[in-house]
Amino acid sequence: MNVFRLTKLRHFCTVAEHASIGMAARLLQVSQPALTRSIQRLESEFGEPLFDRSARGVILTPLGETLLPHAKAILAEADRATEDWQNLRGKRRARIKLGISPNFLRYVIPDVLEDFVADYPQASIEVQTGSGEQLLAMLAGAQLDLAVAIVWRGTMDAALGRVMDVTQTRLAGLTAGVYAPATHPLAQAARATLEELGGHRWAVPYSLSMSYVFQNVFTDHNLGAPAQVLNTSHLTLMVQTCLRLNLLTIVPRHVVEDEVARGDMVPIACPPLALNYSVSLLTRRRSTSTRALNDFVESLKRHFDRHEKPQG
Repeated sequence: MNVFRLTKLRHFCTVAEHASIGMAARLLQVSQPALTRSIQRLESEFGEPLFDRSARGVILTPLGETLLPHAKAILAEADRATEDWQNLRGKRRARIKLGISPNFLRYVIPDVLEDFVADYPQASIEVQTGSGEQLLAMLAGAQLDLAVAIVWRGTMDAALGRVMDVTQTRLAGLTAGVYAPATHPLAQAARATLEELGGHRWAVPYSLSMSYVFQNVFTDHNLGAPAQVLNTSHLTLMVQTCLRLNLLTIVPRHVVEDEVARGDMVPIACPPLALNYSVSLLTRRRSTSTRALNDFVESLKRHFDRHEKPQG
């Protein structure tokens, strides 16, 4: 594919992303008439419109919707080819779009980024957070190069069945446990039964099916599911809310390690709620991996292996 077609596809994707010719023109640093002509030339190649235009902006036609994921994948591959060529010339450049579970915002990923940028000083890394299902959708749409997601009891398998172009590689295993603020009535006990825990209010992280796994532990023991006052992917918000409202929570140790070290939160042993889960690396099956991306993945594997094994 020649450079002119790539330019038109990049113009098309930018307009589609922002639903505005004006916004896209500013971001691409071209004039609106020039961008309009570029889109029209691409439409003439396909023989029908890619956008419906109105006073409210532009929206994709069915043809545009069909073309968009393919155009994004083509541009991603072209960018990777350029990156590899630059690295062969010793420039050590990399542009990586990473999606992660909020679990790892301050755990593992900062270490990986520090090591990677030391090796690739001209790297540009874009990080987005989301649930496993959200990360899958972004990865399938070529908005991400790779994603690190939490998998609860094989629940990712069903989601992957709907996204055939994505592969899953296990990085580590973890166990989530129960934690309580130091002021909570159960904090001094150090152990509790499901019956005791079920009578209290909870904050549960939102991730792929975690809240359902949590509830099913209680229903499997013929108990009613406890009240979930807060269900969120914003873990800082969750921890602070637990402390302010005296809520129980269920998370991996690293999420509350600072609070535990300060004595603000304490673990409560309850074997049925020691929930095992996996951390998986998600990639697009048909994408070409660059040297820089391979190095980033290897760094991920090393750090998860080093930090996660003690957690079981």
